[in-house]
Amino acid sequence: MRRNLQGERDSNFCLRPEFVTGVNLLAEFGFTFDLCVRHEHLRDVAELVRRAPQVTFVLDHFGKPDVLGKKKEPWAADLKALAAAPNVLCKISGLTTEADWKNWAARRFEILF
Repeated sequence: MRRNLQGERDSNFCLRPEFVTGVNLLAEFGFTFDLCVRHEHLRDVAELVRRAPQVTFVLDHFGKPDVLGKKKEPWAADLKALAAAPNVLCKISGLTTEADWKNWAARRFEILF
């Protein structure tokens, strides 16, 4: 299952009780939940993950770090906290979505590592 949380006006949308309840139902059916978020949402989704420990989450696009702004923090620290959860996986595809599409190069991602 996937809901594009990065598009929600309320950054705490994923922590609404009715949303958390719905996400928790996914475990009953063996479904995963994709976390399609930008770097500024990582703290909120980390809390969602804690509230739904039986659900497997897939963080999409490596949490969309601020490649264009060349900012490693707080993305790296927030990602580390999320990665500590045993029920989280990560896809790295889509990193270029937050880069300069016309002038990007692999070296621009050096800030991440």
